[in-house]
Amino acid sequence: MTDERRPNISVNDVESDFDCPTVEELCKRHYKFRAFASEIDGCLVMFEKSKEWSDYVGALTKLIKVFQKNEFSDAAKVGNLAVIPDKVLLARRLAQCTNPILPGGVHRKALEAYKLILARIGPKQLSKDLSLWTAGLFALFPHANTDCKALQIRIIHDHFLPLGPLLTPCLTGLVLSLLPGIEDEASSYFEPTRALLLQIHAATSPRAFFHSLWWILNTSPSARLPALRLLDSQLA
Repeated sequence: MTDERRPNISVNDVESDFDCPTVEELCKRHYKFRAFASEIDGCLVMFEKSKEWSDYVGALTKLIKVFQKNEFSDAAKVGNLAVIPDKVLLARRLAQCTNPILPGGVHRKALEAYKLILARIGPKQLSKDLSLWTAGLFALFPHANTDCKALQIRIIHDHFLPLGPLLTPCLTGLVLSLLPGIEDEASSYFEPTRALLLQIHAATSPRAFFHSLWWILNTSPSARLPALRLLDSQLA
């Protein structure tokens, strides 16, 4: 995987000149955003009523279409695209779609939705909302099928690596989620996962990365073998 990500952002980048308007403010100012918020609410109702896996696919498909429809080419007029209506509940519904009992088709649609949302909000807002968008996303990787693993690796590469040291609050969870990808050297996703872990190490800091790795070694027996393999490659 070529490393063509955007330059890392810093804490100063996040704290300076970044005062997002609220959902309520945007709904009052712009009818387009008000309509967008209403459509998001409709999607959330669909999620709430979902009982079968096909219902989740339908809700996710609708959500994706809503984001694609509301790209707001006149972004300067409708406000900051980093503002997502009902983002806490939306993140919770997406996380539910990564449940291991659901089929790969649901997982794939959920990842497509994550990809759209993360691209829309950008790295600055993501750094503020890591706890929202990482819970379900990181939980998926260990039990995802091969196609979903490949898509998730790309999502993490494109949207999380640019955070650099700002990844630290979620670093342990991120590394722990990816370690199953280097258990089997014969798998098609072994090398992409290993490369991504090395890029995460480079993007954050050795101190933070190895702190996370040692914590995993001490607390997660099932992850010890791949963690030791990664540690060995780092110290070689």
